[in-house]
Amino acid sequence: MALLLQHPLLGGRWLRDKRRLVMRRFPYSIIYVTTDQEILVLAVAHQSRRPGYWRERGRSL
Repeated sequence: MALLLQHPLLGGRWLRDKRRLVMRRFPYSIIYVTTDQEILVLAVAHQSRRPGYWRERGRSL
């Protein structure tokens, strides 16, 4: 998370305005959106389990 705070555009663009940062040591991705003032984490998603369970979370943004 500290790396993400220092470099908010580090994660690749993914699914419209969302970004995804794939973690190296663990099978998880951080799904987030950025604004001028904040980083909003939508999910810390396992890369193999329940794909897409979090997708409704960012609809109103």
